Amino acid sequence: MKKVELGFDNDVSDLKKFKEELYAKIVNSVYYNDFLAQGFTDEDIKNNLSKFNDYIEDLEISKKIKTYKDCRLFNKFDRIILEKNGNFVDVNYVALEPFSAYLNYINCFFIRDFDDDYVDAEYLKIDEKLREYNKKAFKANDWVYFYGALRSGRTYAAISIINKKYIGKENSIAFLNSPKRLKELCDLYFKSRQDYEDLMKTYTEVDCLVFDDFGQELKSKLLRDTILYVILSKRAATNKMTIFTSDFTVDEICKLYTKLKDDTNDVMSNKFTKLFKEKVKNGRETSPLSIY
Repeated sequence: MKKVELGFDNDVSDLKKFKEELYAKIVNSVYYNDFLAQGFTDEDIKNNLSKFNDYIEDLEISKKIKTYKDCRLFNKFDRIILEKNGNFVDVNYVALEPFSAYLNYINCFFIRDFDDDYVDAEYLKIDEKLREYNKKAFKANDWVYFYGALRSGRTYAAISIINKKYIGKENSIAFLNSPKRLKELCDLYFKSRQDYEDLMKTYTEVDCLVFDDFGQELKSKLLRDTILYVILSKRAATNKMTIFTSDFTVDEICKLYTKLKDDTNDVMSNKFTKLFKEKVKNGRETSPLSIY
């Protein structure tokens, strides 16, 4: 009878060769001396070849990730670490630095009504005229007001200021979608006075408050006299920075809040207009055209 060749000897030989190649790859890598410095021995490496190889491959990918946007692009948010545990080598994971920075970033916000695409907004990428306007506004303790066409960079400019001035400095920030959050306040005024008061206190006291898409909200005397004027007047009195982005010029906003239905209260209308114009001056146009 013909002898059947099972090939086990070849399999063992191939596995041994593979292990030898893997070991040589690790020993010849730039990380070998680091492994030794961390207390790992050649025996540890030989007994855990796949773990050390996975660590090296994972670290090579991790080095390519510089920003949170990269984390999302690579769908990678942590990296492998190896820890010696007696005669064993344990595999654990730690957050990548850009992801840790992102978590710290979002923790600065009481409310953050913008998506992650804006997290890495860079101040130096906005127009020089906007930067100069912002610099003068901060120096004069004025509020910042960006107006222009939809998709003209208003929101990006506002977030880039936050990223430069407030992130990492133990500041509190609220970035509001104006139509959504101002309606929420109006609703709470009637439905839950405690929640209303809590939000009013927060918006009054945060270090930086942003009204994005300001002017698109449903306007009323309640909103102007009881909510907006109260928030803005208190922030002005305590020198709290407030930033606006809008489709409308400052004059147009003042007109919109003057010509309210059934409004006969010229005193409050004038007080709102006076405060608003004193603090935002004329604002700065980002662009009359959409740029993206």
